[in-house]
Amino acid sequence: MIYTRCINCGSPLPELPQHEGIRRYLVPAVVLLVVFIVLVLVIVPAIEYSMAGGHVLSTALGAITATPTPLPQYPLNQPVRIGDLQVTVTDARAGETQFNGNRFYTVTLTFQNYNASDTYTIAAADFALTDGKGIYYTPSGGIQSKPSYDLSPDTTGIASVVYIVPQNSDKMQLLYTFPSATAAAPDKGRTQVAFIL
Repeated sequence: MIYTRCINCGSPLPELPQHEGIRRYLVPAVVLLVVFIVLVLVIVPAIEYSMAGGHVLSTALGAITATPTPLPQYPLNQPVRIGDLQVTVTDARAGETQFNGNRFYTVTLTFQNYNASDTYTIAAADFALTDGKGIYYTPSGGIQSKPSYDLSPDTTGIASVVYIVPQNSDKMQLLYTFPSATAAAPDKGRTQVAFIL
């Protein structure tokens, strides 16, 4: 309201009722909308990544840097050792065609933990399958049907990672990012390698 008194006679003007209803609901609605957006776009994916990869949530919220391309490439049955962890892809095979035209693609790996005191967690989220078209596939059901695989000190383990890929996928590569705890470098950076399947 601009005027409080009549400009002709000077008598006080009646106060108009304020429409507080809209204002009362608008602020909480905007706050809820912002919280929902943050939850959907940041927190939920970070929690899923944390659970699937066995990572701490604060780490999951931060970006993970990998080795710059081109990645070191290794054929089947060639061991790759970074620090105390050695990984070898021993088998890669395509399964039968499914009803939707896709197929299962199973990669079998052997792990060796050379550390005498630490257990290493091999996270399914650290594996990605790529094809000749540059399409990335994430594991279906994790590693050994779990989000992660624990490798005890001074032990060898065998695990399989299963993907669902189109029937015509070819030139497959498995990208693996070694856990930072295994890195031999002082800065404990993560190293990514590619296995030619």
